[in-house]
Amino acid sequence: VISIFKSCGGTSHEIFTKLFNTAVLPVILYSAGIWGLRNFPKLNGILNKAGRFFLGLPPKAPTTAVQGEMGWNSISYHTKLQVIRLYSRIKGMDDNRLTKRIFQWSEGLAGNNWVNSVKKFLQRNDLPDITNLNSRDAIKVCSPVLEATEKENWRSNLWNDKGLANGNKLRTYRSFKKAFLRNPT
Repeated sequence: VISIFKSCGGTSHEIFTKLFNTAVLPVILYSAGIWGLRNFPKLNGILNKAGRFFLGLPPKAPTTAVQGEMGWNSISYHTKLQVIRLYSRIKGMDDNRLTKRIFQWSEGLAGNNWVNSVKKFLQRNDLPDITNLNSRDAIKVCSPVLEATEKENWRSNLWNDKGLANGNKLRTYRSFKKAFLRNPT
């Protein structure tokens, strides 16, 4: 993405975002339906590095500011959507399929397995019941809830002064940045 950006002499935010979402994000999210409930900070580092490059910021620029200016959700948000997509897809499969039978078998098991982890995740995050929804509808229902959580996390990071007398280094930025959007309307 960066080399394409340089070869074009720069692009708009929309084109850069489209390039990132079509060329980089699918690679990062490969099999995220299985591992997506865990957090991998290095994956968010890729997202932040691309944002810093586009904005022309130094490597030590705060990630909260990069995220706020780019208007991009974290990798964690995208991986959680992939988990929801896979869960609802398997839930909607025909009962004769081997994948569905294994899913049903693991639902009955006690302990920590993928199915139980997803159920706990859905309950813990107050996500609506997606039991009878297809994967598209499940994403439509859960996406706004996860996005609201993303925005709240961003806002709390922006205002977290970490007990410092003068506040964090974003004190000037937060005086004029109120919305988690690139171009707030």
